[in-house]
Amino acid sequence: MGKQILVVDNNPVIIRLFENFLSKLGHEVQTAANGLIALEIINNYVPDIMFVDLVMPTINGRQFCRAVREKPTFDNTVIVIVTATAAEDEEIFFHQFGADYCIGKGPFNEMAQYILEVMELPRHFIQEGDKEFIYGSDRLYKREVTKELLVSNKHLEMILRYVSDGVIEFTIDRKIIFSNQAVEKITEQSENSLLSTDVLQLFEEKDRIIVQKKIVEANQKREATRLDIPLRLGKRMVMIDFLPLSDDRQKCCIAVAHDVSSELEKEVAENRLEKQVKIAHVARLSAIGELASGIAHEMRQPISVIDLAGTYLQEIIGKEQTEHQAVVDKIRSQCKRLSVLSENVRLFTKPNDESNHHLVFSETLERALSFFKEQFRLHQITILQEIPDSLPKVQINPYKFEQIFVNFLSNARYAVDARAEMETSGYAKEVGIKIYQTDAKIIIEVSDNGIGMSPEVRRQCLDSFFTTKDGKEATGLGLTIVASMVANFGGLLEIESQEGHGSTFRIIVPGVTIMVGP
Repeated sequence: MGKQILVVDNNPVIIRLFENFLSKLGHEVQTAANGLIALEIINNYVPDIMFVDLVMPTINGRQFCRAVREKPTFDNTVIVIVTATAAEDEEIFFHQFGADYCIGKGPFNEMAQYILEVMELPRHFIQEGDKEFIYGSDRLYKREVTKELLVSNKHLEMILRYVSDGVIEFTIDRKIIFSNQAVEKITEQSENSLLSTDVLQLFEEKDRIIVQKKIVEANQKREATRLDIPLRLGKRMVMIDFLPLSDDRQKCCIAVAHDVSSELEKEVAENRLEKQVKIAHVARLSAIGELASGIAHEMRQPISVIDLAGTYLQEIIGKEQTEHQAVVDKIRSQCKRLSVLSENVRLFTKPNDESNHHLVFSETLERALSFFKEQFRLHQITILQEIPDSLPKVQINPYKFEQIFVNFLSNARYAVDARAEMETSGYAKEVGIKIYQTDAKIIIEVSDNGIGMSPEVRRQCLDSFFTTKDGKEATGLGLTIVASMVANFGGLLEIESQEGHGSTFRIIVPGVTIMVGP
């Protein structure tokens, strides 16, 4: 009774000889030019015997046998290795990768008797002490060039199999023909189960188009191409390089996957910790704000007492004693200054007033400047103001707009001080404040000639917790809050900056909020 036989060999002459010989004996024969084609055939075909070449392109004989032996369907199928390297390869060990017998390639009329002999044998289940016997090996002669190539190939395969990065080789139509141990670890799938599957199936569905485009790009350019972003492969995040390869026999592509999960997890943990520190810093600043508001409130009474005492002294001294009068005037002027400052602190930290009022820009700006005038004087910063005497009033919460001014002025002070540290001489620190009307809009600009921002910093400056200042000095929330406030009253925030030359923060208040009146 004829048997079902599969012959796998990349040599068409060997294929034809096997097919003619076995068909004449009444056997059903199917053939495959390599292991990849053979794996596709056995999806719908269960042969009694397989004759498999050892050295083939795409999937070789070792890989093919291991993949077959993982499938229970082929538990009774006899696998016979047929190899031309039997004399040179001293480490075939065909039992280890699932083959039952091995025949050395020689003249076909000699091979025929070995083929007939093994076809009558059952599966060879390995017993302790069994030796690797190769039919016909005594008639073969060693070729030194072949032996050297085999040794070189084994060294390269060993390196690829155990290298720390994942290596996946696949055909032009994305069928996997090799994967190393790192890939097995990342995907939690064996190489045998991955063979002949679509490489795109290893990635999440949302990422497959990205991977496909990179594969096409690498094959078209015929040069290495890297994915710009990490993607999930199995349970890990990887960066991938695609390396196209081609020779006379086949075209394929190699994907080298570098596991970056640990780096990403570390980065996420560091970012989380940094945000927690900044949130704690914000909470401390909030507490300081409440404390400042309380201090400002408590200062009002002693300031009033000191001011009254000064008035009393003025009456005692009399206007004719000018020397003592100058001291009294200084006492009273400083009391007035402290009173104004404490009132501005109280208003600035006022938390619950969300109502809008007619905003007088000059008054709001003056309150904001009261926090910085002494600092600007000590830091030798010149304030350049360009504010017209009359401007339409705007229906906006004045306390929030004061916070905006304070943030802009604080950033400007930092920027000019930072540039001053880098300049050797001839640099004058300047902060400009300009308010003007264009059509039905009010434009507010605060500019400086400080360090400015790089394009990258400019893109991120409105992100929460992003800051270029020392972590102890800033929360990275100032401009985020400003942008939110401006958006809430329907305004537009524009930022212009040039690294090394300063920045301009511009707020455009839309005409719908303008109310002309006294």
